[in-house]
Order: sequence, then C-alpha cells, then structure tokens
Amino acid sequence: MEKKINAGKMYLIIVGIITVGSILATYTRIIIQKNYTIESQVDCDPYVHNCFVWRCDPESIVEGESCTGDPKIDTQYYNLVKRIATNIPRCDPDKDENCLPMLCGKSEKKCESIFCVENDPLGECSNPIEYAKNNPPEEVEQE
Repeated sequence: MEKKINAGKMYLIIVGIITVGSILATYTRIIIQKNYTIESQVDCDPYVHNCFVWRCDPESIVEGESCTGDPKIDTQYYNLVKRIATNIPRCDPDKDENCLPMLCGKSEKKCESIFCVENDPLGECSNPIEYAKNNPPEEVEQE
C-alpha cells in the first residue's frame, strides 16, 4: 500500500518550513549578528558644523520639552549618526568619560554623521558663521 500525501498537506509543510526558516534567519541577523542600523542624536558644535536646532516648547508640560528660561538650556544643537549595532562599544558614557558609543571609527564602513543642510526637511539649521557672529566665544581669562 502506498500512502499519498495530498496537496493541502504538502502546501502546509512547505509554508511551515519557509516560515521557520525566515524566523531563524531574522533571529540570527538581529539577535546574534546585530546586523542592523541605529540612528541617534549626538551633540554638535555650532561653531564648527551646520547643526540641527532643537528649541523648547513654551506650551509643553512634558519634562525635558518645556522651557526653563535659560536660552543655553532651551536651545540644543545636534547632528544624527547612523551606525551598525555590532560596532557600538558596550560601555556607559555616564560612568566612563572615554566612552563615545556613537563616534564613527576612521575605517568603519556604514557609519555616517548627518549634518543639517539649508532648507532641510528634518528641521532648522545653524550656520557656523552666523552663530559665531551672534555668539562670540567666551575668552578664558589668564592670570
């Protein structure tokens, strides 16, 4: 007696194998290899770069978004960094001053710093020349 597998069962077996294979491949890529990109905002020096500008919201009641009255705190300058997760060091910047997790290495591939360009749809930009005119650097007094 020969047993025949009907087409419905064969279809379910093939779909099951493809589903399990896809789940295993995704798990390996994301959890084991950490092959995905992380994008983060990092501090930007407005004297040197065209930075994105974040300004507080005077009507916000959310902590961290409301205004303090101090223009230096109420305005922040940042740029974006995209980096592959496996290249990010596992350190705590709050405990280790040498920890710079979002700093691209010189020979690191697929790592980019994104600075603001004029008329950027992501937000307002700073201009280093204009910023330096309006905010002259404070001179350090020598004794």
